[in-house]
Amino acid sequence: MRLTRIEIYGFGKWQNQHFEIDTPCLLVFGSNESGKSTLYHFIRAMLFGFPKKRDKIRDFTPAAGVLFGGRLTCRHAVHGELIIERVREKNNGKSVVYLGDQRIVGDDFLEQLLAPLTQTVFDQVFSFQQEQLGDVVHLNEEVLQRTLLSVGLTGTRRLEMAEADFFKQRQEIYKPAGRKPLLNQELSRLAELEAQISVKEAQIQDYQLLLERKAQHHQQLERLAEAADLLADELAQKEKQQQHWPLFQEYRAISRQLDTAVVYEAEREAVERLYRDWQYLQAEEQRLLHEQMQQTDLSQSGAFSFYLAHEAQFEQLAASVPHVEKLSLYQAHLEEQLQETAREMADLAARYQIDETADPTPLSVHDEQAIQHLSGEEERVSQRLAAIQREKETQLSDIAQLEQQLADTEKKLGKLPLPYPAVVLAGVLVIVLAAVGVLTAQLWLAAAAIVLAGVGFGSFLLGSGKRQLAAKEIYRTQLSQMDVLQDRHRVLEREQEECEREQQTQQQKKIQLAETFGFNQESSLRDWLIQLPGRTRMQQLLVKQQSLTNQLTANNQQLEQSRLAVSFAEKWIQIANLPILDAYGRVKSFVEEQQQLKQTKLAGTAEDHNREQLSRLARNKTEKEHDLSLVMKQAEIKRFEDIPAWLEEQQQLQDKQRRREELLLILDGLFDFQTSYEAAELAAQIAACHKKTARIREQVKQEQSAYHEVGYALRQIEQDGTLDELYQKKASQLDVTEELSRDWLSYRFAERLTQDVFQYLSDQQLPALLATAGSFFNTLTLSRYDKLLIDGQQLAVRDAQQRTFGIRQLSTGVQDQLYIAFRLAFVHLHHDHYPSPMIIDDGWLHFDEDRKKAFHSLLVQLSSRIQIICLSSDMAMKRLFEQSDGRILRLNEEEKE
Repeated sequence: MRLTRIEIYGFGKWQNQHFEIDTPCLLVFGSNESGKSTLYHFIRAMLFGFPKKRDKIRDFTPAAGVLFGGRLTCRHAVHGELIIERVREKNNGKSVVYLGDQRIVGDDFLEQLLAPLTQTVFDQVFSFQQEQLGDVVHLNEEVLQRTLLSVGLTGTRRLEMAEADFFKQRQEIYKPAGRKPLLNQELSRLAELEAQISVKEAQIQDYQLLLERKAQHHQQLERLAEAADLLADELAQKEKQQQHWPLFQEYRAISRQLDTAVVYEAEREAVERLYRDWQYLQAEEQRLLHEQMQQTDLSQSGAFSFYLAHEAQFEQLAASVPHVEKLSLYQAHLEEQLQETAREMADLAARYQIDETADPTPLSVHDEQAIQHLSGEEERVSQRLAAIQREKETQLSDIAQLEQQLADTEKKLGKLPLPYPAVVLAGVLVIVLAAVGVLTAQLWLAAAAIVLAGVGFGSFLLGSGKRQLAAKEIYRTQLSQMDVLQDRHRVLEREQEECEREQQTQQQKKIQLAETFGFNQESSLRDWLIQLPGRTRMQQLLVKQQSLTNQLTANNQQLEQSRLAVSFAEKWIQIANLPILDAYGRVKSFVEEQQQLKQTKLAGTAEDHNREQLSRLARNKTEKEHDLSLVMKQAEIKRFEDIPAWLEEQQQLQDKQRRREELLLILDGLFDFQTSYEAAELAAQIAACHKKTARIREQVKQEQSAYHEVGYALRQIEQDGTLDELYQKKASQLDVTEELSRDWLSYRFAERLTQDVFQYLSDQQLPALLATAGSFFNTLTLSRYDKLLIDGQQLAVRDAQQRTFGIRQLSTGVQDQLYIAFRLAFVHLHHDHYPSPMIIDDGWLHFDEDRKKAFHSLLVQLSSRIQIICLSSDMAMKRLFEQSDGRILRLNEEEKE
């Protein structure tokens, strides 16, 4: 089958392109990234389907808006010209084949058309990539034989599949070191049955008593689970209270302030409005008075002149005195709160051994539950390990004692029974009687002696045999007991290993938790649980400390701004080293003195043109002051100077009212606002809950352990059955085992037979492959090497001087030529059975000019029987195609942007 035309809708870099390739030998020429490999993958996708993500092949999906796929036109010996179309977005990416007789068929027809060509055979034989050249060093007799068969070129593909199936079936039945195969499992069950029969427990357990104990443990576990649920709910509630404790403290503080304060909403608006109007009139009056003072020729002192120059600033400072007093008091309060917080943090650090300078990572409820669970697992594994160690010590002691008993029994069995003294004396008497009877001719005495001797000796032998049987029975019992002890010892060893692995896993989790949350790795998880309330409280105190520090910093900044505001007055007032509150007090006194002096001087001046305006302003001020006095009486403001501080206080009270409402929404359901709470009491309650939880968890572990022990004992009684039942099970198990063994032997025989057939077929075809590849290799190396042979199951070459070389002794270029010779030989020998062109992607880069020419000649020769498509950017190969009038498809010239 020859490819004649490529039509690409969208594939990689190509969009809406077509290429005519109806020629026996074609060179697709282009520089790097010109789209040569994309054309190869397009042909592969059209024939065998789009690559899947698991194939790890470069994604050739085109840009959006373009169909992914195209058409491939071919000429077939039977069906004539046909078109293979495949589009990812249509028909689930399956092919549509248009035949010359107007029929339209699908994937099944294409697969039959290409058969026996498959994607694997196409990749391994009919397409050649440059990176495959390195595979030549692995060529040997076995690889060549397997390649001949595995790619299906000999028609023995089914035979290979049968061999693989026989091997798979055999492996599914039995593996020497396996556990899952059927025969392995049945042999294991047979061993277990034999162990049950040999170690059948002698003691009889009271089944009904065990049932009652199991029911009691179950009821106790239900009660403990109910108590644990209630305690978990209580602990979760108290932990939430502890987490929200700073907010609750804030709520109580705001409530106490609001309970003792009065909020004047309507009066605040009236005072604010009237005070603002009064300030405006006051400023106008000051301006006019200042102008009047400048027009007077009264003598002025330096302090008074300084006051007049900064009169507005002094008035602001005098009005700010209440605010400064409030800031100073708030500073003292914050410092006291910080000291109290530091004392509580130090107490927590000493009590719970916590680093108060570190900032512990907060734990969520899930994290605490994880630590509690890990603590329980750690304690369970430790207790189990201790119990295993104790039982192992008891087992070893019992084994040593039993070994001594076995040794004693073996000694007894190894000794023949010695005659007892009574037996010896009876023998002497019998001999005497027999002698007397013979000598006195009284034969009846001799007969009686013989009868007595026979009876006595028989009795002796009978007694000796019974003692031997009893000793052997004791020996078998001791051996059975030894088997039981050794089996149990092995079980304990396995359990100990599992527990140690669990301990390692728990230690890794513990290290991870310690690094995340700052716990001490040397401490136990139980100690961590004890520290949890302290850590939670420490985290809250750190947050509180940071909040207080931020508030203190902000308050100090305001005090510093107030000190800067009064610093200009240091020239006439001694306030340089005074506390801020004392400094403002002196400024206030200075302002009052200068105002009195100003009024005195103004009273002695002659009337001027500003008197009328001042009178009008004075009347307006008087009216405003009268209105203010009425409102001040309602708002309980005592002094006129207190208005700014009162307004600020009312604004703060309103802000606190809003904040209290926000906190009420957050804390609703967590706290009973009618109940008194204390942080220490809450922490103690949480610690008590943790202790109760630990006690309940310990009780649950004990009950679960007892429950499982009773359940195990019951299952053993229910599953063991009687000896007769066990014997029947063993007989059935032997039948199953023998049947599986016969099946395994059958598959093994079939596999061996298939391998022999493989060997015969490969031996028949390997000489032809070596001869053809040797001929091509001789052509490619310009007759330097004349033969390929198998030397000790390894591939070797022989040169014209009859010298033999291994593959690794050849140069890189010669190795490439050897590999290409084998690939061409495969195609040459079997191309009649496979409707596929051969595609070569730059496989000759290590060839010199002469060998490239020889390779080109060989390609032209082979192209008379099979279509060959070469992908390259090699100028030398391009020249060879041009000289031979070969068809060249130049991608750089035909590409459309």
